[in-house]
Amino acid sequence: MTVMNMTAKLHQAAKTAAGTGRPQERKGKGWAGLLAWLLLLWAFVFVFAPWLQHQSAWIRTLADYIDSSGIDAGAIYYTEVDEVGDADLMIRDTFRFYLDEQE
Repeated sequence: MTVMNMTAKLHQAAKTAAGTGRPQERKGKGWAGLLAWLLLLWAFVFVFAPWLQHQSAWIRTLADYIDSSGIDAGAIYYTEVDEVGDADLMIRDTFRFYLDEQE
């Protein structure tokens, strides 16, 4: 076996071990993995989480409180929830007025 043949075989073995075989094969596995994760996420959000909400009393209590309070649980940023803004102002006022008097 020549050095050239041995180098080519080692290079091929390294490609196979690293998963860098045929590009088309990798692309198919990537899309399949993405679709599997999206399906798993969908199942968790729309199947498992609602089922769990009905099975657990404390989760149901929390969900009922969120609904009755009108909290937008789907808000993307915490600043979109009114309660967080009110709490932020109260905390800032506490630091500004109350803690200054303590010193």
